[in-house]
Amino acid sequence: MSQIIAVGQAEENKTGQRWKKLVGIAVTLATSLGSFGLFAIQGVLLARMLGPDQRGAFAAAGLYPQALLYLGMLGAPELFAGYASRNLDDPKLRRSASRYGLFAGCLTSFICVGLTWLTLPSDLRWVMPWAVLCALTVPLQQIRLAVQAVDHGQRQFGRYNAVRLAAAATFPVMLCIAWLFNRTDFQLTIWLFVAAQVLSLGLVQFGMNQSWIGESAVRIPTALKDARGLIGAWLSAEILERIDMVLILILIADQEVLGYYAAAVPIASVMIIIPNTAGLYAFNRGARQGENLSTSEVWKFVGLGLLVQIAVAIALAVVLPYVIPLLYGQSFQPTVAFAWALLPAGIFRGLLQACDSYMRARQKPVAGVKARAIAIPVLLLFSWLAVPKLDALAVPIGLSLALGVCFVIMVRAVLLDSREVAKLTHPLN
Repeated sequence: MSQIIAVGQAEENKTGQRWKKLVGIAVTLATSLGSFGLFAIQGVLLARMLGPDQRGAFAAAGLYPQALLYLGMLGAPELFAGYASRNLDDPKLRRSASRYGLFAGCLTSFICVGLTWLTLPSDLRWVMPWAVLCALTVPLQQIRLAVQAVDHGQRQFGRYNAVRLAAAATFPVMLCIAWLFNRTDFQLTIWLFVAAQVLSLGLVQFGMNQSWIGESAVRIPTALKDARGLIGAWLSAEILERIDMVLILILIADQEVLGYYAAAVPIASVMIIIPNTAGLYAFNRGARQGENLSTSEVWKFVGLGLLVQIAVAIALAVVLPYVIPLLYGQSFQPTVAFAWALLPAGIFRGLLQACDSYMRARQKPVAGVKARAIAIPVLLLFSWLAVPKLDALAVPIGLSLALGVCFVIMVRAVLLDSREVAKLTHPLN
């Protein structure tokens, strides 16, 4: 009798765990939807407040701080999520994450200023002081994101999601307030962006129950050594996914075109909402022993992912000609073509996030590096050759081609990994 009761309790616990996991996935997906929704609202407000010309100037000022934000973190998201999964001392680990984020942020800020100085066209030189101000916010953002990774690794998704959503809401809320008071100038927008990053930094306090001054769990040199493979993976991934704006700035060198393209990016970002959520769980699954994906599961996730992404892309393609003028205004009509061209890139970019997260957790970040090493030249070569015929559209089309190539290579890498695990687990099969 006692055995029957024990079995019943075990089944009940399993059912409870499944429901808990489903609820957790649903909440994380809702947070991703909310975060990207806020990003889209931010894009609409910026377009309405600044117009194409000043929107282009704002994009130029914040181009490198945003393009290098994750690249400059030196692998911190996966690095500290991985440390957290090993159950290291929580306050010490959060101190380590904050110090690593500060170190990485200061280095990234310096690089941002240098790249902005080297690549700004002559008619946008007046943006330089504002670009420096935006670059100074990078350490604030990277400290928050590094500390946030601890909650990810500990599977504290309630706190993780709350911090993500609050951070995503800060700048759009400030823009809404400025809009209500009819304050719509470029300089104010920059100052609001800076203020939003300062306020968002305070979110790191959630989950920290001790002083930030004290002993750390991992010293910066040790963390840098552990992050070598992750740094290479982030370097290749971020160059491929962020270089399109840089190419528009350098190859086209038109402030209005940059504004149209910058307005299209938040719309195309809708394509990574669901895969972004999947990537969080893919990392945790890959990082824990005995939870690796089987070959059939890989094909299932890839097939389902493609179906969902294509369906979302088709729906967006149909409504974009009506939605963009309605949200941004008629002056942003050229944004429609850029948004259309970015949709295929969005399909692959989202799915690549999940593949990358899984392979990094499996301690095989070099797979992503190799894939990007092939894809980045595809983007650069196509853009350079096609600009004379396709003008600015050459860049998003080239990005779609490059990400498609990268996706095929990464799926093959995940499949090979699952087969290796299967052979080790069942050597006789």
